[in-house]
This record gives sequence, structure tokens and C-alpha cells, in this order.
Amino acid sequence: MQNLSLQSMRDGAVRLLFLQCLLVAIIFIIVAFAAGIPTAYSALIGGSVCVLANLFFMKYFFAFCGARAGQKIVMMMYVAEILKLLITSIFFVLAITFWHVGPLPFLLTYFVVQTSCWLSPWVFRKRTLATS
Repeated sequence: MQNLSLQSMRDGAVRLLFLQCLLVAIIFIIVAFAAGIPTAYSALIGGSVCVLANLFFMKYFFAFCGARAGQKIVMMMYVAEILKLLITSIFFVLAITFWHVGPLPFLLTYFVVQTSCWLSPWVFRKRTLATS
């Protein structure tokens, strides 16, 4: 098992965030042509909630990830994940109550973008194979 450096992990996280932004844009365009602009905006907001929460997680985690102590890194990951979930729930409440999004495109796009994190082994793999 290869040991990933902090910089390669950060680069992979940035690539994953870019992939998620690209996915949100593609879904927005497809939904705009298929179901109209108001539905596409609901999809855009759903994907944006996911991307913004993941961006916050990435910024918070990597800001404190320089620590050498393994327990501190794990603790920061848990804190970042809890804050990410809190931000996600706040955005969900805002989207449903104030922005009046369509629930189906909002939730489906959020789900698709969130599950794109499952692609992260391939996003990280390309970088580690190139350096080995």
C-alpha cells in the first residue's frame, strides 16, 4: 500500500471537486433541455449544496492536516465531517423553505454528485501511478 503525501491528497481532492462541478454543470444543461429552466435551477442548487459542503470539508480538513499526530488528523476529519453535515442540513432547509426548489431534481442531483465521491479511488490512483 502506497503512502500518499499530503500534497497528492490535496491535489486529488481538488480534482474530485472539479469533477463534481463539471458533473453539476452537465446535469444542469441536460435538465434545462429536458425539463426547463426552473427544474434545472433546482438541480443546480442540489448539486451546489453538495459541492459547497465538500469544499468546506476539504478546506477545513487540509487546513489542519499538517499535524504529525495521527489522532489529531483523525479528530480533524471527524470535526470537518460533522461541520459538513451541519452545513448540508442548513442548505437543505434554506433550499426547501426559502428557495422553493423542486424536491426531486434537487435531491437527485445532490445524490448523484455525492456518489461521485466513489470515483475518488480512480482520481487519486492516476496521480500515484504517475509518480511511482
